[in-house]
Amino acid sequence: MQHKGDLIVNDQRETTGQITGTTYVKAGGLLIAHGQLAGGLIIVGADGKLTHPAD
Repeated sequence: MQHKGDLIVNDQRETTGQITGTTYVKAGGLLIAHGQLAGGLIIVGADGKLTHPAD
């Protein structure tokens, strides 16, 4: 199933298909993605700072 627009994950979330917007995983969030994150992924730590997946 496709999710159109941004997705904000605050707790456990499992997705299938494509997410077209930006995906934000906030502190305490758990994302299990079985598809494409077309708009990018941003991880926000407990301190509010961004964590880049490549770091």
